[in-house]
Amino acid sequence: MILALCGYQGCGKTTVGEAYSKKYDVLFVDTDRKICEEIFLQKNVEYTAREVFQLLGEEKFRELEKEVVKSLCCNENAIIATGGGVLIDPDNVRQLKSIAKIVYLKVDSSILYERMMQQDTLPKFIREACVEEDFQQYINSRKELYELSADVILDISGKTIAQCVGLLNQYRCDYGQ
Repeated sequence: MILALCGYQGCGKTTVGEAYSKKYDVLFVDTDRKICEEIFLQKNVEYTAREVFQLLGEEKFRELEKEVVKSLCCNENAIIATGGGVLIDPDNVRQLKSIAKIVYLKVDSSILYERMMQQDTLPKFIREACVEEDFQQYINSRKELYELSADVILDISGKTIAQCVGLLNQYRCDYGQ
């Protein structure tokens, strides 16, 4: 079974996905990392996904993201960490659903806010003068999208990485093929 993790920036998709991959010896794919690898091949410079987003702008970033999602072809057991905005594009949702079960890693907004504030720089969609207002707008703008796209919603608020991995494995065992 292939699991595609979705959720807000900072919810733990990559961290949980990597831990799951190591524990259960399955392929791990991170869509943001694949975008960064593509940019490295083009420019021979290493960038983070945030830097690529800022360098190229949202439209070009989303185009690259769509190409990465289209190229996903995983073996029978894999876990994919998607970028926070992957599900904005309905084509990405259809593509992911054709190859995987979409798992929304739900985290309390207070935890996400705390994680965002611990970063060196604020995300581009957050204005320094309106941090709380912009953050709440971000949360509200994606909540329904994540919930409607997901095959399962796992509330991982306050859970350890090991507990999150256990929840994912329980889902896979209960509903896997």
